[in-house]
Amino acid sequence: MRGKVAIVTGGADGIGLAVATRLAQEGARVVIADIDEEAGEEAVGDLRQGGSQAEAIRVAVAKEADAEKMVAFTERRFGGLDILVNNAGGMWGPSFPECTPKGWGRVLDVNLRGVMLATQLALPAMRRRGGGAIVNMASMAGVGTLPHADPEYAAAKAGVVRFTTTLAPLSVREGIRVNAICPGWVEGP
Repeated sequence: MRGKVAIVTGGADGIGLAVATRLAQEGARVVIADIDEEAGEEAVGDLRQGGSQAEAIRVAVAKEADAEKMVAFTERRFGGLDILVNNAGGMWGPSFPECTPKGWGRVLDVNLRGVMLATQLALPAMRRRGGGAIVNMASMAGVGTLPHADPEYAAAKAGVVRFTTTLAPLSVREGIRVNAICPGWVEGP
């Protein structure tokens, strides 16, 4: 990992922070991209105290302009991009059938559209470096039954799984590995 450059979306807490911390400990230069700017800055402060090179940027992953800004910032600051961890996601509001179309859309936007946008914009940056790795945080809800998972969340995470399995064989030809991780329930802040 030494010298590699990584973006971790949703990297200010929970699984994302654990991933960002481990990447930094292994010598990667890390950009924490999170909608919570204050938490992102705090996380970066902790990484820097440990001697790591890290930056934070406020990003709403479902907004194309923010995803563009995230990749451009990373390339300017660290000279390229080798690793993308699409971790941002979550469940909000009432679940189906009580949820509104707007609520359903928000869950799909953050959990699925955000993965697509970040990946689409990261691929050219990785090609310029001669390869890379993309890790998409999906969920057991996307591959089977996970008790108490909202249907809209499960649908979004199933989309992440299918996006990953379809993209992986296409990208490997360019030296870019694409994988998904499907955790079960994880306690977070």
